[in-house]
Amino acid sequence: FCTELAPKLDQLQVLNLSNNFLNQLPCEMSYLVSLRELRIDNNQITFISNEQLSLMPLSLTTLSLAGNHLKFIPEAISRLTALE
Repeated sequence: FCTELAPKLDQLQVLNLSNNFLNQLPCEMSYLVSLRELRIDNNQITFISNEQLSLMPLSLTTLSLAGNHLKFIPEAISRLTALE
């Protein structure tokens, strides 16, 4: 994301970043306060920190990370209580 653009995306509800060779979650996630569905499948993410998960909006119902190389899921995922 462009840092200038991210604050203007506060109404975004669905974001698909699959198949983009990402190696980490974008730090601008904290701006996406209305996000309900985040798909980051088939990238090159190997690690997600508790801090990165703490930036995720509590409204998130879908978080798809299939096809990445995660070794573990941080315990901060438990704060995302709306996940289905």
